[in-house]
Amino acid sequence: MKSIIVLVAIVGIAAAGRPDTERVITTFKQIAPLYKPTIQEAQTIINAIKSNATNQLAELHLAIIGKKEGYVQQVIGREDYILQQISTQRSADQVCMSFVRTSSEMNVNLAGVSFTNCINAADEAIKTKLEEYYGYMGDYEQKVSLLRLLDVFQGQNVFHSPQPIIARLNAKMEALRNSSSLITENDAQFMINQVRNDMQTIQLAYSNCMGVAYGLLGQGLNMCEMQMTMICGAVLSCDIGKGMGNSCADVNMKLLVCVVLLLAGGSYAGRPGAQEVIEKFRAIVPGYLAAMGKDQQQLVTLERQGTDAIAQFHSDIMLAKETFVLSITGQEDTLIGLINAQNRSIADGQCMQFVSTALNETVNVIGVAYTKCINAADESLSSNISSYYGTIGELEQAVVDVRLLDVFRGDNVFYTPDSIVAKLRQKESELNANNSTTVAGEMREEIAAFQADLAKIRERYIGCMTVAEMSFRSYMELARQQLAVICGALLENAPNDVAA
Repeated sequence: MKSIIVLVAIVGIAAAGRPDTERVITTFKQIAPLYKPTIQEAQTIINAIKSNATNQLAELHLAIIGKKEGYVQQVIGREDYILQQISTQRSADQVCMSFVRTSSEMNVNLAGVSFTNCINAADEAIKTKLEEYYGYMGDYEQKVSLLRLLDVFQGQNVFHSPQPIIARLNAKMEALRNSSSLITENDAQFMINQVRNDMQTIQLAYSNCMGVAYGLLGQGLNMCEMQMTMICGAVLSCDIGKGMGNSCADVNMKLLVCVVLLLAGGSYAGRPGAQEVIEKFRAIVPGYLAAMGKDQQQLVTLERQGTDAIAQFHSDIMLAKETFVLSITGQEDTLIGLINAQNRSIADGQCMQFVSTALNETVNVIGVAYTKCINAADESLSSNISSYYGTIGELEQAVVDVRLLDVFRGDNVFYTPDSIVAKLRQKESELNANNSTTVAGEMREEIAAFQADLAKIRERYIGCMTVAEMSFRSYMELARQQLAVICGALLENAPNDVAA
């Protein structure tokens, strides 16, 4: 009967002593299942934005090369016109005409330099915008990946001040249930619109640049026409340059008619390499887009694996914390039950009150130790997450840095087309070699290293908590001795009675 009374007393104490401490654990358990789906939902939105940007980037490259092709063909047509005119002259000064031929060729080469400058400017603009874009998206990804749960314990004590921890956990729960707090549809649409506007701005700037370059070429070739007639004594079959105030559309229409008439004998421009550059570039873009899509999907998998590992880590940490918290509260309840079971006519009540107060404060001290343990785990987790997702970001930027336009750097579509084609073939070879295997290899290494880091953090946390728990066990032995030696409490059979 005595055992039953004591057991009822202990149950009452256990329920009434630290219920808020238990609520910390139960509330955290309610949050844990929300963590992974919320993070994944936000990551899905972010990845959709990135995919949209990748498609727009590919479209921009195709638009730029399409615009370049149009101007290249016009330049070739203008040059063909000049060469045809030179070839049909019989009475003109041939030495003078050879000078004009060279001058024409140099004007076309200069146009190639201008075209390269235009495409270099577009390439730099794309690079700058991508850096801005991924910096902006990186802020969102950091916000998502660093959605911390363990920081609710900072500055608080699970035994002494559980209520603020519960309040923080409830706030976390509300944020997790409302995933729009991580990234909203407006945020997503803003990014999509921003990328579209940036791409259109780059495309417009490129078109304007090419228009100016082509205009300068027209002036140079018109000058060649004037030199042929005024200096070399040539009689032109068609006068393209007459009336230089004509619009580009008028000039091009006249050019088209003249070229059709003059090219019956074949093309004299001899610039097949320029067209090959265009064709090779256009052929590579879809392959690059497909490769990027594959690599980005692998990176999405890497993000998901990281999220899974983090979610599991939180579950493991909270399970360990629950085990240690219940161990402390269980030992505390056992000692309180022992005190309450004493016959006050034998044991010193005031003395036992001192022990009871000391017990409460010691539990609070252990709470401080537990908080330090979980704070250390939280900081280590945050550092490792930053590093892990930072590596993903670096891989991602390497994947999406589709700088196909850089093949034109240092080269000229008219003067050194073979060099540009060689660069494009090199990019094509890299694409065919399936560089995504490199990304996949790095992925496996990164996720394995990340999981190993989380395991080490978990082990350190458990070790830290074990040290604190062992110190409490040592105190409990001291408290029992104090009860017996100082307070006169009877310890014989008491633990068994309490356990019953």
